[in-house]
Amino acid sequence: MTHLLQYSPVYSMLSNQLLDADNRLGFVVSASGTGKSTILTHIGLLTILNGHKVLHISLQNPQQHVRTRYDDVLLTLQQATDLAESIDVHKSIEQNRLVHAHLDQGYSIPQCSDTLNMFGQFLDFHPEVILVDATDQLTWNHTELEAWQELAEERQCWFWFTVESIPPELQSKRTIEIFDHPNGTTLRLAGQQVEAHSHNLCSKINRPSKTRGTIFSGGAVGAESTFGEVASQYGLREVHFTFPGHEQHRTVGSTELSPTELSLGSTSLAYVSKILNRNWTRSPRLQKVLQVQWHLVSHADQIFVVGQIQPDNTVHGGTGWSVELAKRWGKSIWVYDQQQSQWFTWSGLSWTPQIPTITSRNIAASGTRYLNHNGKEAIEDLFKRSFASEPSN
Repeated sequence: MTHLLQYSPVYSMLSNQLLDADNRLGFVVSASGTGKSTILTHIGLLTILNGHKVLHISLQNPQQHVRTRYDDVLLTLQQATDLAESIDVHKSIEQNRLVHAHLDQGYSIPQCSDTLNMFGQFLDFHPEVILVDATDQLTWNHTELEAWQELAEERQCWFWFTVESIPPELQSKRTIEIFDHPNGTTLRLAGQQVEAHSHNLCSKINRPSKTRGTIFSGGAVGAESTFGEVASQYGLREVHFTFPGHEQHRTVGSTELSPTELSLGSTSLAYVSKILNRNWTRSPRLQKVLQVQWHLVSHADQIFVVGQIQPDNTVHGGTGWSVELAKRWGKSIWVYDQQQSQWFTWSGLSWTPQIPTITSRNIAASGTRYLNHNGKEAIEDLFKRSFASEPSN
């Protein structure tokens, strides 16, 4: 991964001072539309691939947009090094990165502190580097800078912000400035200049589409295997996560998770029981099932579940954990309630009746083992409605 990082335009600038104990605030500076968000993403990748946890807060773009930028920048670096796609790299990113979109609202230090408390309490996620994009609405005076510095020291973390200009108060801070000129793009950090050519600063790549996307599931009997069967008819690639001893009904695309991989999704059963208002017996197999649910949700942008919504807004059964993860990660989550014969989506506060379509290339699917006729029909109609064409085979 070090070879990969050397092709990032910020590698030589920050590799030796990524976590500078004397200066916990950094700023990426340029006019609008010249690549601040892309450089911030490079900083995030550099941090993650060095083994540190990153919280990426976007004040302008939705979560899926930010995740796509990470994918594009990573692909650019891989192309520059002729490096094949590595599942280890992607797992490192999913393990150490959390994307949070805070849109169409102001943002303040108390709100950031609340965000850190929420992710620490609910997900046991404690970032070392926090990236805050589109912060031009913030006030950068001496008092505010001191307050952000105090928060960084209190949390033992580092902040990077994007701004369009450097007010006098930022002159002593770490700043990466972006300059565009006819011969390319130049980055400057504390007087050090680095040429950032188009092959490693590219923020968007037109990738060839070999399939309509990928469905991540567990392949269990019932809803999961049916999701896989129908998805394959419409040209989606199947990835069904499993582990030794797991009863997998659909084995196309079966992907066995090693103990190390399963540990990425480790979750306290006591915590899960509290969140879902369940009283489950602690068992290794149940722990592994919940770890598989973590992998499903972490790989996808949209999550589809067939089951039953309960009065407390959780979903019945173990699959309810995937729903709770999707809620807390701000992902698009849809549940077909077999008792009500209707699709619902989570609004942030409650379940709202709404008919879904598949809009992402990476989706996750889970649900009840006891799939009824209406549930099966709902799955089939979802794909038919989304792709508006005959099955591919």
